Amino acid sequence: WSFIIYSLNCNVSRFEIELPVQRKSPTNFTLFYDSKNTGNYKSNNTGEMQQQLKVAIVGGGIIGTACGLRILETLPAAEVTIFTDQVTPNTTGDVAAGFWTPVYLSKTPTQLSDSWSEETYRYLQSIVESNPTPGENGVHYTPGYTVYRSENLPVISWSHIPIGFRPMTKSEVSMFPPEIKGGYFYVSVMAEGRKLLPILMDKFKRLGGRLVTNRRLTSFDSLIGQGFARIVNCTGLGARDLCADEKMYPIRGQVHRVRAPWMNFWLMDSETSTYCLPNSDTVVLGGTSQKGNWSTEVSAVDKADILHRVTSLWPSLASAPIVQDAVGLRPGREQVRLEREIRPDCTIYHNYGHGGSGLTIFWGCAKETVRLLLEDIGSYSKQQNGERNGIKAAL
Repeated sequence: WSFIIYSLNCNVSRFEIELPVQRKSPTNFTLFYDSKNTGNYKSNNTGEMQQQLKVAIVGGGIIGTACGLRILETLPAAEVTIFTDQVTPNTTGDVAAGFWTPVYLSKTPTQLSDSWSEETYRYLQSIVESNPTPGENGVHYTPGYTVYRSENLPVISWSHIPIGFRPMTKSEVSMFPPEIKGGYFYVSVMAEGRKLLPILMDKFKRLGGRLVTNRRLTSFDSLIGQGFARIVNCTGLGARDLCADEKMYPIRGQVHRVRAPWMNFWLMDSETSTYCLPNSDTVVLGGTSQKGNWSTEVSAVDKADILHRVTSLWPSLASAPIVQDAVGLRPGREQVRLEREIRPDCTIYHNYGHGGSGLTIFWGCAKETVRLLLEDIGSYSKQQNGERNGIKAAL
């Protein structure tokens, strides 16, 4: 329920499922994690019993699914349940083009967003290199250009992350209208949510994760009543109501999918929110970036404007037939909220407010969530060991 229902030109049926978990039973389990924060967490059977860890994740989009997956990869004995109102194929990530590039992150510290972006880029690279068939998982390398109307190009803090990042050559600039004066070239990774998200969710369930759908929470109390002392909040715009977070706001985006198989590179005009993003079977044309606009209806005015801007940038797209119109609300916030909140009866790990960068930073944000969780488990384990040692000494 963490994401927005899109308004489409096709009917998508709602489905409700509740999948029971088939638990593995590793009873002897001890956790080790890298204090240098490299992400190389691991477990080892040592004969010591670990208390069963119960984790509830609220939100079944790309952020919540990634958190569930990384928790189970790190803590295979944990009981992890995702509670969600919307699941694939009805999440924001399913309709998004999945273009890796940090955008709409507002005041999120650059050091953090760049770190999360790099972690995610490397993860997506590993998927491409292990299975280079984009038709199956929707993850593929795609080169392209970000263009500007000035020769004075901005400094890009994350330029060290993608393959081949460099300024455009004069011959490359000449391909575009005269008002385009320069830009950057690099190889991005497309991570099509509509294909990748079901794969990640299936992997989560194969690892023993449980998915409870059609569940829209109005508070965390019901989860606490079920014995969940650790809750991961990945509710996106839903956090505005669930957490009374008035810093959350929608960033309305409208896109149009077309058939244009000749487009084998992406284009982005960063000054006008105009873009052309090839997926494995369609090309996504956009877009809009309307802060505070809650409308999920397709606007004919926006559609005409988008198509005009896109075809002015690359005229051959004028002949591309449109196969789908879509509107979505990005979960905007002045900065990503990724932190723990300690309450008397539970600890909540907030992970929301990713703007238009959910598929750019999801894996890195999940890593940070796991790190916070492991820190708390380590403190808890030390406390329990201390109590046991004190009892032995007293005896």
